[in-house]
Amino acid sequence: MLTGKVMGYSEGRIFHVITYGFNVMGSYASQLDIEQRWKVVGYIKNMQNGGKAPAAAPEAPAAAPAADSATAAAPAVAAAH
Repeated sequence: MLTGKVMGYSEGRIFHVITYGFNVMGSYASQLDIEQRWKVVGYIKNMQNGGKAPAAAPEAPAAAPAADSATAAAPAVAAAH
């Protein structure tokens, strides 16, 4: 699962192979529940990545403090006479 055309398998494809088998590999559905099969998929993809953790999403910048409505500049509104 770490070389060749298998490298291009999606997570769903790997899950399907674990569940139903492929060629001489039998099904593992009776031995692994759904959650365990997804964990195996994650492990395989991690190993295909060279064992490195997936890149973390960049952190969102800290939100600017909300302006106090009493001190915030209000837009000028012309009074209709």
